Amino acid sequence: MDEMQIQRIVQRVLKEVAGTMPANAERVRAPSLVVFFCGCPGDLEKVADELKVVREKYHLVAGFSPAAESLIGRERLGAMVDELLSGKDLHDAVGSAEAVLFPNLSQNTAAKVLCGIRDSLGSDVMAYALQRGGRVLAARDCICPGEKKDPYSVFLRRMLEGIEKLGVELYSSGTLGARLTKEESVPASQNRRGRGRPVVTVADVHEASAAGFGSLSIPKDAIVTSLARDEANKLRVAINREGL
Repeated sequence: MDEMQIQRIVQRVLKEVAGTMPANAERVRAPSLVVFFCGCPGDLEKVADELKVVREKYHLVAGFSPAAESLIGRERLGAMVDELLSGKDLHDAVGSAEAVLFPNLSQNTAAKVLCGIRDSLGSDVMAYALQRGGRVLAARDCICPGEKKDPYSVFLRRMLEGIEKLGVELYSSGTLGARLTKEESVPASQNRRGRGRPVVTVADVHEASAAGFGSLSIPKDAIVTSLARDEANKLRVAINREGL
């Protein structure tokens, strides 16, 4: 057998081996994100479209609540991510992921986290990620009370503001890609939970507006909650970072 024949055999073997590799083998080495599905159906088509874009850059592993499995179905859940996990595997994934996403955060999960209750998989995953200092993003669409002024809607807004103070980054469906690549965000390798950094809330915006101020000066490194930013836009209170 001459050298040319050996090269042909080697090339054929390499080609056959490459053909047996999983289609997503290269993406498995990409940065991972943990996705947790709660029992709120929300706009699943929008969630699926958004995760499809995110999957181009990240390897998505997911967990889900019993309610999510019942309402959405394991097959549909699996189609939106690369891998479904449970139990210890899910916790291990949270420990190594760049971020944890809640694309359909439920009111139940948000309320439990705010009250320190970890008796469900969703609240435990979020609490565990926050305790580790990891980045947690959650869509508020299933909870957002809008502009309603009744006491319960006001309570819901305060609940959302409360989990923001714990370090959860709230977003509206359709803006996840921008949130993940936001230039002003602290790199995932750094502590994103705001320890030592002031947090600007809706109460701060209301105080400035009630005092007749058209602007609010804040430290350069302050964290502005998304609800505070929305309220500032509504009340026309400019938020100015010192030194910028």
